[in-house]
Amino acid sequence: HIEEAIEHYRKACASSPDFAEAVCGLANALNSVCDWKGRGGVILKQGKYDRWHVQDDGMLLDAKLGGKASGWVHRVVAIVQKQLEDGRSWGQGALQGEALQTLMQQLEIADTGHRWSEQRMAKMQWALHSWTGQPQEGMRIVQMVERAVKRAMRRWYKDKYVYGRNLPHSSYARPHIPNSLAVPGAPTVLPFHTFTCPLSAREIRTISQRNALRISCSTLRASWLPPTVYPPPPPPRPHLNIGYVSSDFNNHPLAHLMQSVFGMHDPRRAKAFCYATTASDKSTHRKQIEEEAPVFRDTSSWSAERLIQQIIKDEIHILINLNGYTRGAKNEVFAARPVPIQMSFMGFAGTLGAEWCDYLY
Repeated sequence: HIEEAIEHYRKACASSPDFAEAVCGLANALNSVCDWKGRGGVILKQGKYDRWHVQDDGMLLDAKLGGKASGWVHRVVAIVQKQLEDGRSWGQGALQGEALQTLMQQLEIADTGHRWSEQRMAKMQWALHSWTGQPQEGMRIVQMVERAVKRAMRRWYKDKYVYGRNLPHSSYARPHIPNSLAVPGAPTVLPFHTFTCPLSAREIRTISQRNALRISCSTLRASWLPPTVYPPPPPPRPHLNIGYVSSDFNNHPLAHLMQSVFGMHDPRRAKAFCYATTASDKSTHRKQIEEEAPVFRDTSSWSAERLIQQIIKDEIHILINLNGYTRGAKNEVFAARPVPIQMSFMGFAGTLGAEWCDYLY
């Protein structure tokens, strides 16, 4: 009901010009029907980008000839810029008193399993103290925790498969974010919509980072997350186990492009595991993937926790996110870090801005 949506968005914007969801919703709705009247534009790189602005009467205006930011696109960009600036203060002041000492202890255990050297301790204390009260403090804390999780998993792998030490699972405790860090909000413009919004590369990346931060915080607070990191898979013998997670193993552009890929893995070197997070649409694309993938699992009715447990049981070495920030994504699975190496491929044409994504291909 796109025309109805536009009508109601216009009424909402007229009633409350600063209502971010209405302004951004109107912009997306007008984009979807190619209605450019009143679009206006922004001045980006002295008019090099978003050069042609559209006035209220539908006429074009060259921003290089003295144009200025105007129209509903300008309002959207202004809203996003304010949200991004406000978001810099999220978590500011979280590293104080007991919270700082607790985080230090958790990072210490995750990193080495025992006490740090005095030099290492002093260096970490200085770094964490330097963040306190500064912009981006919350984001730095979450990133530090997520990096510590990777360190603990690597240590577990080396202990078990390199040194032959079978220590109790509690030796690889998962560090936690401070209780004072609430789940942050995300900008009104979603990462996927930035493809049609005249924002700078830095702003686009930051929007992805803020969405990743929200997913990370929600996942790290989940009741089903275990107190330890997930156990690493054994070394490849004889092949790598590569997991693909997607909601688009159906009649979808991703399946059109990828449908033959899963059966083309050299079984001597790699084995593909497909985890479909949506039910089959009975299309030829879905059927081909189901038939040719060495392992295909319909996980459409599974919780994130159950999917993670299956990934661990399958001893996946590399987990590939075929969604990114698109509909049906199971990004919380990746934020929980069930495998040592995680990638983003095909589904989202940009950075995820996430610590739980090691590679972008």
